[in-house]
Amino acid sequence: MMKKFKSKSLPELKARLEFVNQELEKHSINSTNLQQSRELIESMKGQNRDEVRRELAARGLPPLEDQGKTMVTGAWSFWKLNRSRQLLEKAIERRESPAAG
Repeated sequence: MMKKFKSKSLPELKARLEFVNQELEKHSINSTNLQQSRELIESMKGQNRDEVRRELAARGLPPLEDQGKTMVTGAWSFWKLNRSRQLLEKAIERRESPAAG
């Protein structure tokens, strides 16, 4: 997979990394509502599901079912973006290291 970035220049790699980071930031799995929902669910662990549902609704957060759908449908693209970020970071590090020159 590293061959994917082998012929790219350092500025191209950095631009691509910036793009990937922006995509990760706006990815549905990283949405503020989903993060707040996860925090609320964690804080209400052990409580009745109906209570959790009511509290989510009261705060205008996505219901449990929608959160599950978002996680399932977004997991693959989120993983791919994370993997690209890791590969780009390694490629940039190699080009910036003194041994690369």
